[in-house]
Amino acid sequence: MNSRQETAAQRLTLLLLLGISTPLAAQNTNEDAPEASNTLVFADETKIEISYRQLTLAGGRNLKTLMSKGVQGDSARKYYNEQYLPAFLDGSIELTSAIALGQQEVKKGVYGFTFRLDGELTWLFVLTKGPKDVCDIALEAETNKRKQAKRLIVQPIATADDETEGFLSIRYGPLSAKVPFSPSKATTAGK
Repeated sequence: MNSRQETAAQRLTLLLLLGISTPLAAQNTNEDAPEASNTLVFADETKIEISYRQLTLAGGRNLKTLMSKGVQGDSARKYYNEQYLPAFLDGSIELTSAIALGQQEVKKGVYGFTFRLDGELTWLFVLTKGPKDVCDIALEAETNKRKQAKRLIVQPIATADDETEGFLSIRYGPLSAKVPFSPSKATTAGK
């Protein structure tokens, strides 16, 4: 079996695990998902630039399986975390200054980002540098089935005019979360 056949077999296995009975060709794999970018520049010239592909969750149908306990959920999360998101999300974040993101200090630079759903069913926002994880931030995701995002949205939002403060707004299907950011403690200590 060549790698193309193996990939097709893996996708078919996931679809069967997810209980989806429509033909494989009809599935939305997000290969053609639109690219999005958002940039926020503060008065001190700190810039947060985010780019990614606006993935869908197939109308939220797959979320139920991803959030389920047991072998079916474990298999779906393993595929989603290790293969699906790395292949399609293509997320990056550029910081021109160090910031505190969530409770973690992040140096200036360009990072990849992805999401993971762990065995405890906690969504994580993960910054990467090459193949290595730099940090992972547990998302306090809220669910609102009446107000769903049809596509992934990640947007930096300022909360103060003269300070580098705000949050990353993240919406994916019925899930929404905010990850606060502020000037790095190391940066503000030197002022």
